[in-house]
Amino acid sequence: MKLVQRINNNTNNNASISESPFGDSSDSWSPNQLPRQSSPSNSRQAVHPNNNHILAEEKKYDDQSGKLSLVIPQMISRTETKGNPKHGGAGRTKHKIGFIMCMCCALLSLVTLKRGSSQMSADNKQMLIRSPTVNDKQCLNLDVDGNMDAMIASATQIFITMPAKAAGTSLLEFTEKCTKQHFPNYQFVNNPDEAEKFLSNTLHLPSIITSHLDAGDQPLVDIAQHSTRKTLIVHTHRDETERLQSGIRHVLTEWVCNRKRYKVGKTRQFHIDRNETHCILDESPAIDMIKERVIEIGIGSPEILTCKAYKAIEENEPNMIFLHYKQANKLQRLLAKHHCPELLDEPPTETNVASDKPMSVYLRLRKQGGDIVKLDDWLHAKGDLLEWSLKLRKNATCQAKTRHMEDELFACPDQAIKVTSEGVGKW
Repeated sequence: MKLVQRINNNTNNNASISESPFGDSSDSWSPNQLPRQSSPSNSRQAVHPNNNHILAEEKKYDDQSGKLSLVIPQMISRTETKGNPKHGGAGRTKHKIGFIMCMCCALLSLVTLKRGSSQMSADNKQMLIRSPTVNDKQCLNLDVDGNMDAMIASATQIFITMPAKAAGTSLLEFTEKCTKQHFPNYQFVNNPDEAEKFLSNTLHLPSIITSHLDAGDQPLVDIAQHSTRKTLIVHTHRDETERLQSGIRHVLTEWVCNRKRYKVGKTRQFHIDRNETHCILDESPAIDMIKERVIEIGIGSPEILTCKAYKAIEENEPNMIFLHYKQANKLQRLLAKHHCPELLDEPPTETNVASDKPMSVYLRLRKQGGDIVKLDDWLHAKGDLLEWSLKLRKNATCQAKTRHMEDELFACPDQAIKVTSEGVGKW
């Protein structure tokens, strides 16, 4: 290793070589005080504060070996160069060796400390990712005696809302069993006039109200704006693309193949061929029905979780929970504990699930010679393009907030989060 020495023209010859190379005689030092590394073609000179010593350094990168060679800074005194020639050289050598050893120890400690710090940072980062409270993410525990259990226990009125195909029918049936009340128009929360009539329906109103939100974002805005401190809102959520495909399966199976015409009107244009287990439909009218967003196909998050809805939540900060729809069974158990304990020993209510539909639906393609493909295969092939091709999200707003909310929701162990005003603002 080549040692580069740059000698100051300072005429003061009374300097001492016993001071710290970091410009301070104290024992404390910081990595920021270490001499800077220089490029192979440039040596950087740092002058000691008392101008009696010269701090010279050079770094050289060996491309062949991949190792960084550091030329140790040296403190050179004019006094030494003019001292006793018999003893001056030995003295300087002794001091140099001692200084080099100190610098090597310091650099080794710095490298070790830096590696440890990097590892700690990585570990902390991974721990923070798993933490339920990072970035205002309020993960909820759905176990009995967990924090969501406590929220349900403290609420005197609970609203359970959802888009289509997000466990709504199961939760509606559970609510009727739990509250022992039946309402023919169970979706009255979507209609202000019906909501007013509900108030005088009976003296003791149900403590749990469950409804699909099929009138856009306004019902959720109303609930958020007019809820009390004792009101709890639980909104079950499902990824929109997944929800849409489930809605398509449901509509084509139940309302077309099973000919529930009161829902979709005439079905002649589908040219239906069916038996007890299989049903074949034309592709073109199926696409038209998807584009019109009829019934379960159209009642989705883009219409409900809008900028208007998020603004109402942020400004009013109701007691609110977002819950993944697959956690509906755990929600039923927590509700039963506080509102209908006699149902705790019964299995959860599950209605209108895919396993209950034995009918297999097929589509007769408009092109390719009228080939027949299974609806599931058709959705798998075209599912990610349906929303773009048919402009199914043309009325959607603040989708970024929904996606950020989903990132937090899906990352929670029980896929449930407590909504806060601060959290909505950061989504």
